[in-house]
Amino acid sequence: GVSIGAPGEQERVYAVVFETEGRGAYPRSSSAVLDFDEAVSLLQAVERMMKMAGEMASSPSQPYTEILFETRSSFQAGFYQSEGKQTSFVKLERFGNDGIRFGDLKMLEDLRASVTGVVDQLRTVGAR
Repeated sequence: GVSIGAPGEQERVYAVVFETEGRGAYPRSSSAVLDFDEAVSLLQAVERMMKMAGEMASSPSQPYTEILFETRSSFQAGFYQSEGKQTSFVKLERFGNDGIRFGDLKMLEDLRASVTGVVDQLRTVGAR
């Protein structure tokens, strides 16, 4: 997490920063910055996604379904279910595929745990 403020001013901006290292022949790193309120909303969304994933798992014949959280800056986190299989994803940037990662639902649980730790830390230094 980061805290930014102008010299001599009391008001600060709090944010959570995500970064990935590039892969492939021409690796390019990717990053995303979520304002504190977006990070809190992400936690709420992931909590709801995990509940929905549990409900959807009992309906493997359900047609392709995608659940998505997206911020103002195009950071995305979510999951989709296709043919009974659930896959989670996180995309850091609007354009390109360097900043996208796919995984099982544990990836969303890990995301929630990491962001919770950063949000809690930012709250200790004044984020609201």
